[in-house]
Amino acid sequence: MPRPPSPHSFFSPLVDFMMVGGATFLIFPLLLLTSLDARSLIFFSITAYALSFVINAPHFMFSYQLIYRNFAAKISRPDSAWSQARYILSGIIVPLILLIIFSSAFLSENIKILGYTVNFMFFLVGWHYVKQGYGILMACSAKKKVFFNKNYEKYWLLINGYCVWGATWVLTNGMMGRENIYNVPIAFIEFPAWVVVLFGVLAAISSAGALFFFVKRMITHEISWNGTVGYFCALYAWTALVIINPIFILIIPQLHSLQYLLFVLKLANNRANSEGRNATDAARAYILFLTIGGLLGVCGFWFAPYILDNIVNYDKQVLGASVFLLMFVVFINIHHYFIDFAIWRRDNPDMKYLYK
Repeated sequence: MPRPPSPHSFFSPLVDFMMVGGATFLIFPLLLLTSLDARSLIFFSITAYALSFVINAPHFMFSYQLIYRNFAAKISRPDSAWSQARYILSGIIVPLILLIIFSSAFLSENIKILGYTVNFMFFLVGWHYVKQGYGILMACSAKKKVFFNKNYEKYWLLINGYCVWGATWVLTNGMMGRENIYNVPIAFIEFPAWVVVLFGVLAAISSAGALFFFVKRMITHEISWNGTVGYFCALYAWTALVIINPIFILIIPQLHSLQYLLFVLKLANNRANSEGRNATDAARAYILFLTIGGLLGVCGFWFAPYILDNIVNYDKQVLGASVFLLMFVVFINIHHYFIDFAIWRRDNPDMKYLYK
């Protein structure tokens, strides 16, 4: 692939902008202006489902390729005990724990356990979104040679993400108050009023501080606009709009995945071109990476659970007609959070390819 025309971009200023969150400003107004009758809802659902196999599903499977590539070497590196621990936790322990939980819930036909795993997935997905928004801000800023103060700016912006998502998760649990969304079982938690108020206050205070930092940088022109867009979309646009209308749940995962793909594709492309290959072999390696991610996405989010839901005999009145699809989706989403916890670190050797 061609090199980016600007040293401050991963691919190009426009491509970076659209992938970090700029597409939000095109898609969301269309949804808000569209009459969401039954026909429109079916159309958006089918479109989002189709896009999930092009954007969302592969982004999960790319992370599996990143963590399990040379996995034995990663868990045996003598130079970083913390790195070893993260890889062992994320690559071995977490999937085993999830397999035990889902096996127990399935064999005991306990839909409540599955409902709590869905809510836990919901919590980790939002947590992952805000962490990625923060990472987008830092990476795009570093690309532009704009750096944040480690003593207060970085910590404040990261904590702001946690506070905003905490408030959103607590508020959403209280607002839903029912057992399923789009026929997906989910065990919501009723929090006391003081917890909701506390998180709301923390989110408001931390957001005011974050706004102060960004306004200050706008005045001094020390700002990455793409990084800022990515941060604010992940923290605010993609959480607030879900509360306004659940239809956005269908679109937001694709936008989040675009953020992720900006960095994964850049890393994979640079690695393919940096490992002593000629141009043809590098292109083949890159295409192979994309192909494996796409095929694994179709397998993990459709083919494998579809086969199991149809050949395994279980009580569909209790667990639902697509319990394996539910378990696959929840397993992959939860595991994805822990995979990213391991791989997106400075001490990961693969990260050296990101900024080449």
